[in-house]
Amino acid sequence: MEVGNVFIYITVILSSFTSLVHSLRISNKTYIEIQGKACFRRMNGTHQIGCSSETKGNVGILYHITGDNDTEWLLKKGPNKPYIVLLNSLQFKLDFVKKLKSSGKVNGIIVIHVLQNETLTPFPPEGFSPDSSCPNDRYGLYHEDKNYGNCQNVTWNPVGHGMMFEDFDKFPIFVVINQTEVDILIQDCYEKYNKPLPDGSVREYPLCAVQLKDTMSGAKDAKTCYRRTQVPTNLNPDTYCDPLGDHNVIATIKAVPNQDVYPNKSVIVAAARLDSFSMFENIYPSADNHVTGIVGLLAAAEALSKYKDDIINNNDTRDILCYFYICLTDILNSFKHS
Repeated sequence: MEVGNVFIYITVILSSFTSLVHSLRISNKTYIEIQGKACFRRMNGTHQIGCSSETKGNVGILYHITGDNDTEWLLKKGPNKPYIVLLNSLQFKLDFVKKLKSSGKVNGIIVIHVLQNETLTPFPPEGFSPDSSCPNDRYGLYHEDKNYGNCQNVTWNPVGHGMMFEDFDKFPIFVVINQTEVDILIQDCYEKYNKPLPDGSVREYPLCAVQLKDTMSGAKDAKTCYRRTQVPTNLNPDTYCDPLGDHNVIATIKAVPNQDVYPNKSVIVAAARLDSFSMFENIYPSADNHVTGIVGLLAAAEALSKYKDDIINNNDTRDILCYFYICLTDILNSFKHS
């Protein structure tokens, strides 16, 4: 009996190992891994924003949209739903994304983001910003002001469409930045297997599908997600999210005693923003804007340092406060779980 048990055990192990090797070979022949950058989920004080896929990922037939005719074919004729749609930078707009999502035919989106290639990634002539048209309105100085609240007099970010603050739950959005991988998606997948025939008829099977997996475990809002992370459940507690943010840097030219009170209009504030945000992991194209302000403020501080003694010793001069600040407060970043 003991010999039989050992034999059966070895047989099971060998069979499992053989099946594993066989399945890996099939997987390598069937799947091509694309290194896309995911739109990830965040939580603020009131709700969740960003993107997340289904637990096992979202699967759909790849469909490349290059114009209005492609969109019309997909929404009116496309029979093989769900689809994963491939877009360029000009088409990646909030209204269009909502239109695709609400159609019930689209299971996710891939955005082509190949820099230095205006054919694949044309630059939007009006600009692009996932932020709102009135950034930080709820937390700004003029939030409840009757005259200036909600950017009534000045729209600070006219190209902002607020896509950053939409909740695309179970609807993943990725960007692909490698041209070789874009060519694989367009030429080896879409054009070879999925592209409709010249007369508009549907391709027969086999079809080429894409799986987008970007499951986020954080949910609801910052307070709830952080509380869930702090609850000890086992020896290896789950981490659902962590805070996004850092420290503000403040410096004055004159010494400031703790008990000192500044008179009105006695301080000049020179400020520059330190941080930037983006919908996608490790892609921050807007960071260059803030670098300009940081470099400018550092240069001004260096120039003022030459006259530091004159400013300190003259009671009639205003103090100058240099302020490098972080905007991302009360926001948590959700962890991606595979």
